[in-house]
Amino acid sequence: MIDGHFEGARRYRRKELFQQSLSYCYNPKLLKFSHGLTRGEYRAARHALVSQKQEIEGCLDDALKRLNLRLDVAMAAPEFLTVLTAATESPFIATLPTWIAKRYASMFGLTVCDVPFNLEVALIAMVWAAHADKNPPLSESGNRFVP
Repeated sequence: MIDGHFEGARRYRRKELFQQSLSYCYNPKLLKFSHGLTRGEYRAARHALVSQKQEIEGCLDDALKRLNLRLDVAMAAPEFLTVLTAATESPFIATLPTWIAKRYASMFGLTVCDVPFNLEVALIAMVWAAHADKNPPLSESGNRFVP
């Protein structure tokens, strides 16, 4: 036994839930695009990003770094509603997970388009302690989220 667990036993369980994709939103009254942006147009635009870091970077910026690309980031906020509000009031592009963009952009009068890059962003997964499998209330709550 090591650290209260049997050797070879897995301490944590992981279930992949879904792969994220990214879309961008903009206010068509402030930015006049007749089509989805090209890669060059997208990189040249001013951006509002969601970032949980203290720097002005987020998962989008991290994914672009892997492609050796940079954006003109005008602002960052820790949650998507502020970023959508900024895109409503300013000539910024807000890049968000596609499911958030499609769900909320129309409430702000924003247009949604696919990001013109194939970007790898974090896979959404659920992780739990293996001992929870033996605890009925915990295992039942986990089964609500994991098909």
